[in-house]
Amino acid sequence: LIPPASDVAALVEKFFLPGDWPENWAPLMGSGYHGKPVRANPVWSDWSVVDNIIEHAGHRKCAPLIKDNWACTSRRYAEVLAQTPPWRGNPMYDVLELPTGTRIFMEGNSFLAQLAFAILCNSHWDILYKDRHAKTNSVIAHHKVRDVTIFL
Repeated sequence: LIPPASDVAALVEKFFLPGDWPENWAPLMGSGYHGKPVRANPVWSDWSVVDNIIEHAGHRKCAPLIKDNWACTSRRYAEVLAQTPPWRGNPMYDVLELPTGTRIFMEGNSFLAQLAFAILCNSHWDILYKDRHAKTNSVIAHHKVRDVTIFL
């Protein structure tokens, strides 16, 4: 059983070693801040190109979750993204419209993580903890009022 919202912080503490507590990245969503890249030699050193393509297409930036090896800057990518309707505006896709107290546990590879990050990036979270060493796709997101939690 996953505990109620009041116990989520205590549950999160169990997943991290003392002194390894991650920062809450929720306030940074869409800010333009990009976290540590996946690799020692990242694909992108200038994120402004990626951000410009996303903004021009009318989509929300997903910093700091987006990883360097998930981002594209090709002309074709920009065209497809511009033709793809933004996520927002359709409550059918809003994970925060699920019943209060919903807990979602996702386990899989980076393909699932990319889909999960689309959900995370297009919802407003109060708590969003991510592996600060960028070695895994592990994320815990929680919305206090709706009491919705995602574990990835």
